[in-house]
Amino acid sequence: MDAEMMAVVKVVAYSYGVTPEEIISRTRKGTIAEARYACWRILIRDMHRTMEAVGREFSLRDHATVSITLRNFEGNCDTDSGYRTRWLKAMNRYNDWRGSMTQNISVNWDDNSLKIEHPLFGVMTGTYIPDDKKDVETVKELLLKGLLKWS
Repeated sequence: MDAEMMAVVKVVAYSYGVTPEEIISRTRKGTIAEARYACWRILIRDMHRTMEAVGREFSLRDHATVSITLRNFEGNCDTDSGYRTRWLKAMNRYNDWRGSMTQNISVNWDDNSLKIEHPLFGVMTGTYIPDDKKDVETVKELLLKGLLKWS
């Protein structure tokens, strides 16, 4: 699991009061499963990850399982106020994280790679960025749009 996915898992785990290891596990226990589905929702709808990639990272689940579960999760958010409240709490924490993602970062280019140091998430490295895009504001914009993939 890449650093960006793991950061989402950590943010959602904190919000739901479970551990990242529990979210990644195959357990079907209510709160843990709900937190897992919230992660899937963020990764697929907001970070534009494929259902196949998400299923692979979460204990080798099939993309069809992810698709059906995501549909059920969104339906539960529409009909169950408790479910919706927990989801909105997680989503707010995720949005706070996205906002903090570009604050207090240090950006360095070494050879053909990008190195970003974040006080909360540590060091992440990315792929080559053309010379005309080598400014901190562009990197922040790419981070927020989810267009940089981390190794």
